[in-house]
Amino acid sequence: MAYDAKVIRIFIASPGDVQKERNLIRDTIYEWNTINSFSRGIVLMPVGWETDSVASYGAPPQDEINTKLLESCDLLIGVFWSKVGTPTDHSLSGTVEEIKLHSEKGKKTMLFFSTAPIPQEHNDEEQIAALKAYKESISGNCMYKDYEGSDSFKDLFVRQLHAKLLEEWVLESDSPVAVAASKANEIVKYNITKWSDILEVHEMSNWISHLTSASPWISHQKYEQLENLKLWILSRNWEFNHQRYSEAFYRFRLILQDLLDVIMDSSVINDREIYRVEKRYHKIEWNPEKYERLAKDYDFRVALIQDLAIELCRATNFILDVYRREIDPLFLINTGSIFITTGPHYDLNFHFYVVHYKDDEKSIPYKSLDQFKIDRKNRDISMGRGKDSNDPEFLEWNNR
Repeated sequence: MAYDAKVIRIFIASPGDVQKERNLIRDTIYEWNTINSFSRGIVLMPVGWETDSVASYGAPPQDEINTKLLESCDLLIGVFWSKVGTPTDHSLSGTVEEIKLHSEKGKKTMLFFSTAPIPQEHNDEEQIAALKAYKESISGNCMYKDYEGSDSFKDLFVRQLHAKLLEEWVLESDSPVAVAASKANEIVKYNITKWSDILEVHEMSNWISHLTSASPWISHQKYEQLENLKLWILSRNWEFNHQRYSEAFYRFRLILQDLLDVIMDSSVINDREIYRVEKRYHKIEWNPEKYERLAKDYDFRVALIQDLAIELCRATNFILDVYRREIDPLFLINTGSIFITTGPHYDLNFHFYVVHYKDDEKSIPYKSLDQFKIDRKNRDISMGRGKDSNDPEFLEWNNR
């Protein structure tokens, strides 16, 4: 589908020792376009001498680059590592000249310096000294970024590019619809970030394992924290075009509400302020029939709490996947997907699973607790079956 868009030309300036970074810059720009160009009404166009210059005769190569490529660019990205570059008629190097000409016109510039060890074949003392002097000379006039090597450059550059493209000089070029969408996305970013902080998503694979263990438990502090999260979700505001997020948060809250209710209905708190599923069959006078009934009820409640905790992980992964795909691909990237731990099992081992809804699910499919008791057997992993401890389906599952 055709659409109107503002083109922002991005000049890539560097000596020849950072080709990996030049390629990563291009790849990142193309990824940004794929995800954002339609909604923002902006297309980013990478420009570099190796791909955009034209063979010519009669003028110094650097002058050709300056007039035919650099002059038409809106943003310059400069990268240095082991050298400052080849001198020109007017400057310390072609790259330095490009940066100077571009910034003197008041255009935006981003500079990155690699701190990776320099191998012997790149160890030119004069170039290293010149680069160090140049870096010191500009330190009072710019905010440059250091990085540890090409492997870490991608993550840094993605974050920096996303931040740069939210500055006013870019927003001013957006269409009114794109500006509204960008501001609306700020609401999503705030809500997702706050939700992940309260939920402690970065530690969720650890604390959720207490609820998926063979004897589920939760601290009073964590229980109160999740109660507060439930109320916080209820008070969220969303823009008209964020129905997918508001619906996902609504379903997430339903799961959380049912999980907390089942925990409270099934558990007792000990002197260490830990809620643990109560073994009610231990508290009766010996009665084989009643003991067996209460033992089955305990097994049913344990499995239901485990399955609801697992469902909460699925819903969390669903929200993270949508947000990373649509807005911020690097959000909590070091955390990745939430996984669960079950056990110890009969073989005395613990098992680990990353849980997701089916690929064709467009929303979180949780509807109610009663429906979930029926549907859970169709999830990727389930710990129980049946509507209650007397359900034949549960009895068959529990005796397997």
